[in-house]
Amino acid sequence: LAPSVSFDNALNSLETEFTGTTLDDGDIWSITTKDYGIRIEQLAVHMAANNVQVQVWCRPGEADLVSHGSYELVFQEMITGEGMGTPTLLPSFETPIEIPAYSTYTIYPSNRANSDPQSFYHTTGSASVNSVFIGDDTIDISEGYSAEWPFANPKSPTRWNGVVYYSIQQPEASALPSQAPSTSLNPSRQPSLLPSLQPSGSLSVSTAPSSGPSLSLAPSVSLGPTKEPSSSPS
Repeated sequence: LAPSVSFDNALNSLETEFTGTTLDDGDIWSITTKDYGIRIEQLAVHMAANNVQVQVWCRPGEADLVSHGSYELVFQEMITGEGMGTPTLLPSFETPIEIPAYSTYTIYPSNRANSDPQSFYHTTGSASVNSVFIGDDTIDISEGYSAEWPFANPKSPTRWNGVVYYSIQQPEASALPSQAPSTSLNPSRQPSLLPSLQPSGSLSVSTAPSSGPSLSLAPSVSLGPTKEPSSSPS
């Protein structure tokens, strides 16, 4: 049986920079796991002091601008930003984002409605899209895109400003097999006391009525064909 999987109760976090001064509708970036799977429980974002509808979308794979149909909505709520330089903590996800070990997912936090003012600050990247710019022992976060909703006028590479709060997937030890040696009433390696005769290796059980069946540890030896047993004990 495959070992069951649970998540650590401790909440870990990885914070990026909060130095961005450029606003857009949202940021498209990727997160990659290492030796353990994770479950993203919550995000903090870098938001202007606006009250807007915030959505968080996710999909398996690296950040790109073509996989529009594969995103899944995991969060949607009206949020008031804390303003430049201060993390805005989003409520915990009702369904956390589970990412297996050695996997990459794209995360896309955005203010959904085109009529809302642009509300997400980002920092200009220094490498290329999907290049790691920050990480810890469990996850890496890569540079991506910033765009107008949903994928218009993208800028790249950019660095998402925010905090990922996550729990780590921990495999549980499976039940260990019994280490106790099996015992036999008639060990197969017991030497025969009658070398000229072949022991049958089975237990001889008396059928005579008594307080309980008696077991004979001596090997049963047949010297010839036996008589047909009677239908009742003698």
